[in-house]
Amino acid sequence: MYRAAARRLASERGQAAVGVWLVVLLVSGQGFRYLMGLPAFAALAAATIAAVVVSYRPSWRELRPPLLVGAFVGLAALSVLWSSTRLVTLVAAVLLATITVVAIITARGATATEFMFRLFRGLQLSLAIGIVFELFIAVLFLGTVSPAVNDLVALGGDAGGVKFVAWSEGRLFEGGPIQGFVGNRNPFGAIAITLAIVTFVLMLERRIGRVEGWITLCAAGFVHLFTQSATVTAAAVYLVALTLGALAIRRVSFRWKRVLSFAILAVSAVGAILTIRFSEGIFRILGRDSDLTSRTEIWEDVLEYALMRPEGWGFVGYWPIWQYPYSEIGTEVKWVRPTHAHNAFLDVWLQLGLIGLVLLVAMVLLLFGSTWRLVERAGMGDTYIPLGWVLLTVFLSMQALTESRLLVESGWYLLVALYCLGPPVFRLTIVDPEMVHAGVRRKDRRIAGRVTVFTGVDHVMLAMPAGGREAAREYYGGVLGMVEMDCPEPMRSHGGCCFETGDVVLHLGPASDFVPATMAHPAIVVEDLDALQAAIEDRGYACRRSESATPGVQRFHTRDVFGNRLEFQQA
Repeated sequence: MYRAAARRLASERGQAAVGVWLVVLLVSGQGFRYLMGLPAFAALAAATIAAVVVSYRPSWRELRPPLLVGAFVGLAALSVLWSSTRLVTLVAAVLLATITVVAIITARGATATEFMFRLFRGLQLSLAIGIVFELFIAVLFLGTVSPAVNDLVALGGDAGGVKFVAWSEGRLFEGGPIQGFVGNRNPFGAIAITLAIVTFVLMLERRIGRVEGWITLCAAGFVHLFTQSATVTAAAVYLVALTLGALAIRRVSFRWKRVLSFAILAVSAVGAILTIRFSEGIFRILGRDSDLTSRTEIWEDVLEYALMRPEGWGFVGYWPIWQYPYSEIGTEVKWVRPTHAHNAFLDVWLQLGLIGLVLLVAMVLLLFGSTWRLVERAGMGDTYIPLGWVLLTVFLSMQALTESRLLVESGWYLLVALYCLGPPVFRLTIVDPEMVHAGVRRKDRRIAGRVTVFTGVDHVMLAMPAGGREAAREYYGGVLGMVEMDCPEPMRSHGGCCFETGDVVLHLGPASDFVPATMAHPAIVVEDLDALQAAIEDRGYACRRSESATPGVQRFHTRDVFGNRLEFQQA
């Protein structure tokens, strides 16, 4: 029974369902905590993590984090040694590491387009849940509604200074502001803008229909309008301008791409400076107080305490406001006791010192720089996926100026996932043409050849009978555990399919006069030969061990569902 459930989870549909649910849980986590309480939410989160591991079946190699991500998580874990709240830091570091692992698994276990589509579905569901929730409260005239389980308030106790939390104020029919299922209008507005970005990119990629795309964009616009979030509005204006610039770059000749790109970035920098210079007038236009609803008061307190300890007070994620120094920050704020700095960069300075701040800033800048280089090289006919990476990175960065959610839950998950999906950030002088054209990273290659440099085998093509796509998916995806990737045209429209795992890419194309290859075959190197053989034989396919001509190399031969010969090796 367990094996059958595991196989269903590891199927294409199972992976997609787990990936979508993971996004819903991360994005709407606060709502689920309000609904079911911390213990039940923790159990739900643990079950979801287990489902991710079973569904994606990651290898140790796939779990290796990018350098800066690993350094940041490592620093957060080490901060237990000097933290002023060691138990909270220990829990927060474990949660940070867990979200990091889950982000790496789901990003590397899917193609860029698959990940974007699963993100789209998860955000779409989260937005729909929030709209239905607010509609339910408004229709029943329930007014202000508090959480069903209020253990978050009880956790702070009297020392926390938090007496009441409004889950929803029931103001949908009054024109807002609405808070959605997450119970906060800024995160609800952020869900809408993030969904709008992903929807727009997938519409350009023609991965979703126009009707569904426009309905989703209208729903996202409706939520943004009714949340009345000025900070999200400012970010949306900048994103629209950046998108127009990126689309213009695609239409100019190669010699003008860098010039236009530099001009766009320069105008953006000037715009940022002018925004700071005339912030009071801009905030009045957007209906926001010049102090950003007491955020400046919070920032002053955070900066004061950050300067007290250069090494930071220890990573905590959300603040334990019942403990020092967090019990002393923002006490003059009247609307609510702050549970974070409302600025991710100041927050990481407070918690992890200047080293943590440098790591976070470097991650954001390098990620933007590496993905933007793909955008500035793109032409007509190239993929729009890197544009999606750029817009999501920019929005996360802008949101981080007024919220600290970049350090926790969905914010950190998306940052790490983008880091894994995008180009290697320490190779800014190298633009991978495969990523520009198709959003797919070219693998590291070994150099060989005398006449010219051979940089590797891009893929191996195998034949299959016409109409064999589903059988191929069952064998290569279900039996071998490979991940299906996007196929180039016209192969996809003719019924072909493509799979990849690690550095290996296999294409299967239909042939009207198909004859299985019983002699010619690919020899694929794997990390765990015994596990693969057991998985293949468990599904009823025979494997034959044989001695290798290379000393120390183990191997076996088998045949795929169509009779094609395959060889697998392990040193």
